[in-house]
Amino acid sequence: MKLSKEVFNELVLELEQTPKVNEKEWRERVSLTNDWEPVDVGDSWITTTKVIHYSFRNPNLNKILEELVGRSIRDCLTLHTVEAIPPQATVPHKDLYSEITLNILLEDECEGGYLYLGDEKVEGYKEKGDYVIYEGRKIEHSVTPIIKGKRKALIVWYGPVKSLL
Repeated sequence: MKLSKEVFNELVLELEQTPKVNEKEWRERVSLTNDWEPVDVGDSWITTTKVIHYSFRNPNLNKILEELVGRSIRDCLTLHTVEAIPPQATVPHKDLYSEITLNILLEDECEGGYLYLGDEKVEGYKEKGDYVIYEGRKIEHSVTPIIKGKRKALIVWYGPVKSLL
């Protein structure tokens, strides 16, 4: 699926204006599950340059996401970007707490970095504004190594957990 150029530009602008999550918000998010623990499957699980978690305190961004997914921002557990450069990749994994995962490609100036859901490469997910929605905790997914350039994606986890808001 693909965002219109207008919606994509608005999303990027609003994301730039969204504050990063603070310690109090992070503790609240972690408290939503009884068994939240860092994922530990070795040193190579996720080899990203940068992961940034954002606050839910931007109503304009929240509205864009709600319209896109059809679920309330109150159902969100995390809103974060993931940046990767060569030779980084993400090994096959599941998003343990995500009932629904939204993955939007924000930067596409790279070679490699293909998204796989299970054993299938996601076709139509290579350019800015391309997005995919899937059952994160049920479907194993991965990203192939970045060969050249940089790849950046916005990831939103929607959970069956109690609301933060």
